[in-house]
Amino acid sequence: MRKKTNRFFVFTLLCMTLVSCNGMTESKKEYSDSIVVTYHQGLTLCDDCNLDYERMSRIASRKEPTDTIEMSSRKFYALKSKLTDIGERKDYVTYFPISMKWDTLSVCFNDDAVVVNKDECVVNISMDVLHEILTLSRYYNYFLPEDLEYMATIQKFGIPSEYHFTPYMGFKLMPLRKVFLVPVPENDERP
Repeated sequence: MRKKTNRFFVFTLLCMTLVSCNGMTESKKEYSDSIVVTYHQGLTLCDDCNLDYERMSRIASRKEPTDTIEMSSRKFYALKSKLTDIGERKDYVTYFPISMKWDTLSVCFNDDAVVVNKDECVVNISMDVLHEILTLSRYYNYFLPEDLEYMATIQKFGIPSEYHFTPYMGFKLMPLRKVFLVPVPENDERP
């Protein structure tokens, strides 16, 4: 009788272990494409930060993703197509708290909508594209409305309807966010 009870107990324990382990496996979605936006929450101008292209790119490459924002593939590829035809000119700007990467290209930019590439050449990406990317990545949500008024993109396009202030805790350099903007098939595109 005691052997039967022990076998039943071991069998039950084994089943519970297998069931609970199966529930703990995390399924990660694979995306075919992405635009990666990395930024410090609530950080605009910072005299002692010295965030040039090289430093911000290095910070962004070490940061683990914090968010994945899915959007329709039609909207994603329309946005991405606006990022392909960019010109450049040499200029000297030193402060870039936002990093963005797509395909093999990488740029950094600031709240004045000045964008530079790895050669620190200013890249021409339209303000409406930058505004859309900052809105989608929820960058604006970490600023009070009165602070947003000083940003060039907000001055031109206004505060997005999706804006919702999200308080943060921090000092000098605010917590870093790394957001993946990814396409998902629309209902009529799904297999």
